[in-house]
Amino acid sequence: MPAWEQFNEFLKPSKDNGVFDDMVKRWITEGSSEHDIGLKLIQSRSAGSRYKYENGKNILSIKVKRTD
Repeated sequence: MPAWEQFNEFLKPSKDNGVFDDMVKRWITEGSSEHDIGLKLIQSRSAGSRYKYENGKNILSIKVKRTD
């Protein structure tokens, strides 16, 4: 399974229960860094990221680093 599919599988429970939207709101929209360990983890595992809000949804696109 490609790395991007693995990452999407990893995020799926967070998206389903609303945690993902809350993280995006706090870390990206509001700029809060009080509990930013998740953001630091994502940044350490990614080659780049992009955020947008579209059709009432938070969309965080992440380019996953190669692991081989």
